[in-house]
Amino acid sequence: MGAAIPQVVTENTATSAEKIPYSLSFDSIRLTTLNRTTTRSASNAAASFSVWVKLHDVSTTFRRIHTIEGAGGSDFVFTIAFNSNKLFVYDSDQGGTDANAAQSDGVLRDSNAWYHIFYARTAGGTDGTIYINGVQQTKQTTNATNIDLFSRRHDIGQRRDNTGHFDGLMSHLYFIDGQRLNPTDFAYTDPLTNTWRPKKYTGTFGTMGYYLPFDGTAPIGKDQSGLGNDFIPQNFGIGNFDISTGAKPILNTSSGCRVASGGVRTFHKTFVVTVANDGGNKFFFDGVNNTGTAIPLYRGGVYTF
Repeated sequence: MGAAIPQVVTENTATSAEKIPYSLSFDSIRLTTLNRTTTRSASNAAASFSVWVKLHDVSTTFRRIHTIEGAGGSDFVFTIAFNSNKLFVYDSDQGGTDANAAQSDGVLRDSNAWYHIFYARTAGGTDGTIYINGVQQTKQTTNATNIDLFSRRHDIGQRRDNTGHFDGLMSHLYFIDGQRLNPTDFAYTDPLTNTWRPKKYTGTFGTMGYYLPFDGTAPIGKDQSGLGNDFIPQNFGIGNFDISTGAKPILNTSSGCRVASGGVRTFHKTFVVTVANDGGNKFFFDGVNNTGTAIPLYRGGVYTF
């Protein structure tokens, strides 16, 4: 499988904290999503969820960050989603209503800001609490039932019925199995800037937990917790490639390209990649819109993006 190139997010303030230099862009038009199916029997485990998000689409329709399916995939037992510019966490076998969901105290509609979303629940789904940028929100989940969050299909960026696709960036996504943690396990207040910033989680992940940094060091669905709980990417424009049997070297030649002059020459090209959003992300390579167009790459070549 090839690795998708995450969209780069620049960071201006230099500190010793882990930064957000990379992220994965989700697109509701292309219907991009990540999913995996778990097989564990119910254990009613406690859980903690942490992710950094930046919005592209601030519309009032549902935009789901993470969803766990209901029985038979007909509904959801857990979802974190934006709706009417507010953030909701539904943790119930009935799909839930706004009345029993944890939710943000105010609206979140700044498309230029990163938001740290953290949610933790005790075993059995009771006492679920949401934090935004380290601040505990007033409304917590109620009427939750004993549903194990790690025994069903997980979808990142949509609901299983192919609705509510997320529009925006995600980075540093953690889901911890069996522990109710705190937002300070994943972020902290930078004393130099007085801003809430991410930090590397150093604890354990349980049995079915996972970590998706979206930092470009591995395929985007590769679990970096060490547990191997990988996701399958959908519609990100990546796939399987032919296995290379080795690079084909190109010999340096004399003037006129008729006589080999010794040494091996390798084709090298640098692409400047930019992204524009005009209702749907368009990718430009060297200023040319290549959305939907294949770029020729040659075996043995060296390419820098």
